[in-house]
Amino acid sequence: MGSAGAVRRSTDSLQLFYQLSDVPKAKWVLHARLYLEGLAADDVNIAMRTTPDSDCSDWPKLCALLSIRFGQIDPDTEFWDQLRDLKQGMLPAAEYVHKMRYCFNGIIELPLSDGEKIERFMSGLNAPLKRLVVTAPLGMGRNGRWLDADELMSYAVLQARALPNAGAASHAVPAVGSVVPKTASAGGQK
Repeated sequence: MGSAGAVRRSTDSLQLFYQLSDVPKAKWVLHARLYLEGLAADDVNIAMRTTPDSDCSDWPKLCALLSIRFGQIDPDTEFWDQLRDLKQGMLPAAEYVHKMRYCFNGIIELPLSDGEKIERFMSGLNAPLKRLVVTAPLGMGRNGRWLDADELMSYAVLQARALPNAGAASHAVPAVGSVVPKTASAGGQK
């Protein structure tokens, strides 16, 4: 299955192409059907055979048919996509935690364990805040370990208050191990 956005982008692109190419509206459906393959072609052809002739050239109905059949997405996909790309970066810690929780709560089919949530949260956390969280006093977690993701994220927000910009990166942070160019000294060079 595809995503609703991908189906919409495809049909919008086709419509724009037909408009710019001066293809008569009555031929839009016919042209689109020529390019369909496999399951999409089979579904549209069956639907068109069972539809009154007046509806067979109706562009909005074809778009709706494709969207209904191929635009249904796995409800978790949106959240997994956001979670995969989520890094704290310029976000204050509280906003980063809010976005993390939003993604975690949206994943219903195969929810993450607390350990997986902690791993994902920590992997996107900015280095200065990560150091504060990792070096938390033993009493902060259970037996010196964070077993509950919500507890850890709440603690990170508290620790971020001690950092400039609430733990958000104020500029592009060089990657660990990268070489940072030295600036010229004031004495001797202009």
